[in-house]
Amino acid sequence: MSSLTYDLTLAGLSVGAAAALTGIGLIVTYRATGVLNFAHGAIAMVCAYVLRGLVVDRGWPPWPAAALTLLVLAPGIGVVLERFVFRPLSVRGGDPARALVASIGVFVLLVGGAALLWGRGARDDAPVLVPAEPWGQLAVVVVLAAGVGAVIRRTRFGRELRAVVDDRRLAVLAGVDADRVAAAGWAFGSFTAGLTGVLLAPYVRLDPYGLPLLVMEVVAVAVAARMRGPAVAVVVALGIGVAQSQLTRLHPSGWGEPLLQAVGANLFVVALLVAALVLPGVGTRDALPRPAAARVPAHPGAWIVAGVLFLLPLGLAGRDLHTAVQVPALGVVLLSLVVVTGRGGQISLGQAAYAGLGALFTA
Repeated sequence: MSSLTYDLTLAGLSVGAAAALTGIGLIVTYRATGVLNFAHGAIAMVCAYVLRGLVVDRGWPPWPAAALTLLVLAPGIGVVLERFVFRPLSVRGGDPARALVASIGVFVLLVGGAALLWGRGARDDAPVLVPAEPWGQLAVVVVLAAGVGAVIRRTRFGRELRAVVDDRRLAVLAGVDADRVAAAGWAFGSFTAGLTGVLLAPYVRLDPYGLPLLVMEVVAVAVAARMRGPAVAVVVALGIGVAQSQLTRLHPSGWGEPLLQAVGANLFVVALLVAALVLPGVGTRDALPRPAAARVPAHPGAWIVAGVLFLLPLGLAGRDLHTAVQVPALGVVLLSLVVVTGRGGQISLGQAAYAGLGALFTA
């Protein structure tokens, strides 16, 4: 029994170490730019694919290939995103909704590009840089967390980082190079994403969809740390990882077993919900606060055009009708986004899941 507990703890520490890396990267990016980077998992996937291509397809030694991937490619992706996507958005007013939608767009673009470039099939030959035992991964996590904490609290760059996040325009007036700070934050965040991807790839499915979603499950780690403390993120990640692993040894009878399996498999998601509901300062402000004057009423002609487009597919026949009937259904899903996000001021990422649940229960 003690041997089983020890083995499960080691497995949980491995999962927690990868989650901690993701949490640190999300926190640093958020502290530098104010953006919750939903493309973090996609960047991890791209770096894992590139490393595999260099080592497996081109025959490079693993560590030179890893150095090129993690020290050049990953930070380069972050700098490019900051320069050409998020810096223009910050110049236009720093609307959190625009930045969030842009990060989701980058996620979709990277996942789609990876599917076209490397195919949709899963790969199981990703190179192993760190053994499956968690000690090497834990050492990397502790060093990164300590380094990030020291930089944020005790260096001039850390003070500039806090100033840019608190008020970018005021920081610029005080002589802070906000663009340099934001670029550095994106570069480091993308580095941690790449590091997470190359460490996880040998032990999970390496495909354009599975790894990005797996990495983004652990956003709970950053939220539980209130997007501020890397040390708290590490503790939370390791704790959830060990708890998730230990839950696999429990086998209750009856309806409790599938419920426990569902909770254990999605423990990071459950932790995210708990953090959002329980922790003070999380979820207490509208995601999209807008004055009433900013809401522009729709022109009456827009309703006529929308109605015609909504009903137009119903005038088709045969196979075209079967395909086009999906358009009104998708229109309803998108309309729900307008109601929740535009009117309610809350950014919802679960509308398609709700539609799927409706289809499941109807069937």
